[in-house]
Amino acid sequence: LRRRGLPSFWVSDANAGLNLKKPNVGFPASSVIAASFNREIAYAVGRVIAEESPAHGISQNLGPGMNLHRSILCGRHPEYFSEDPYLTGELAGWHGRGLSEHGVGCCYKHLFCNNAELGRLGSHSVVSTQALRELYFRAFEIAFRAQKPEAVMTGYNALNGIYPAESAELLQGLVRSEWGFEGAIMSDWSSCRTVDAVHMVNAGNCWITPGGPLWVWRIWRAARRGEIPKATLQRNVMHLLKGLGKV
Repeated sequence: LRRRGLPSFWVSDANAGLNLKKPNVGFPASSVIAASFNREIAYAVGRVIAEESPAHGISQNLGPGMNLHRSILCGRHPEYFSEDPYLTGELAGWHGRGLSEHGVGCCYKHLFCNNAELGRLGSHSVVSTQALRELYFRAFEIAFRAQKPEAVMTGYNALNGIYPAESAELLQGLVRSEWGFEGAIMSDWSSCRTVDAVHMVNAGNCWITPGGPLWVWRIWRAARRGEIPKATLQRNVMHLLKGLGKV
C-alpha cells in the first residue's frame, strides 16, 4: 500500500447523514424520501452527504441501503426505501449518483433479501427464482442503471440455503457477469463470524469487514495451503482498487 501511495481509507454508513459520533447534517429516513417519489430530492441527499464527508475524512459511503420492505419485522425499514423495486432502485440510484458525482463512493447493500435484524447472523430468506428476478434483484438492477456504485455489500442472511457472501453464482455470475460490475464487493460487518472467510474470498469478496489479525491469518494460511488460488487474491485486490481505490 505504501509503495503504491495509497492513503488510509475511511468509510461511514450514511443513508440519512454520516453515522459518526459528532454533529453532522441529518436527513429524513430513506422511507420518507421514497414517499416523495422525487429523484432530485434523493440526489440532493447524496450530494450534501458527499460535500460534508471530506471534513470528517470519509472517502466511501456504505450506502444507500436498498433492501425491499418485505417484512414489517425487519427493523431497518427507515434505512431502506420502499416495498417497490422500481421506486427503490430509482431513488437509491439517484442517491448514489449524488454521492459519486461529488467525490464520495457509494455502496449498494445488502445483497440480497436482508429482512431481519433480530438474529440477523442466522436469518434465512427463502425466495422463489421468479420473485428474486422480478423484485429483489430488480431493485439493484435499476439502481445500477442510474449509477454504477464503487462497491456493493453482501448481507448477513442466507438465501435459499447459502450465504450470498460465499456464493460465486451470485457474486461472479450475477453481479460481475450480468451486471458488469467491476468495483469492490465487501461483506457486512462481522458476518465472517458465521460465514467462512476462505469461502467468501473464493466467491469474490474483496474485503472481509472489519478485518483484523484472525481473518488475515486464516486467509494467509488458506493461500499457503493452495485453498485460495493466487489469481483469486490478485483479482479481488484489483476490484478493490478499481472500486474503493479510485475515490
